[in-house]
Amino acid sequence: TNPPRGDVFYILAHQFIAAGLNLAQLRPELRPEEIGTPWAIAERDFFTAGAHWNLTRAELIELATLFESFNEGRRGVPACR
Repeated sequence: TNPPRGDVFYILAHQFIAAGLNLAQLRPELRPEEIGTPWAIAERDFFTAGAHWNLTRAELIELATLFESFNEGRRGVPACR
């Protein structure tokens, strides 16, 4: 079954998981700093602590967009070709 269209949980989860897989492939010294804080926010405040009610839909979409940019090589580390 497909996730509900526009559901911020699925949007963020998809990009968060992909970013995690991409970060795992990088040596620690190559991990972009600009991803570190947003990663901690998503992990701690949204997925782990269940405190996602503290973040607005716009903030969650902003996190997903940042991770998407990283995943597609537009931000942080260039994509492998």
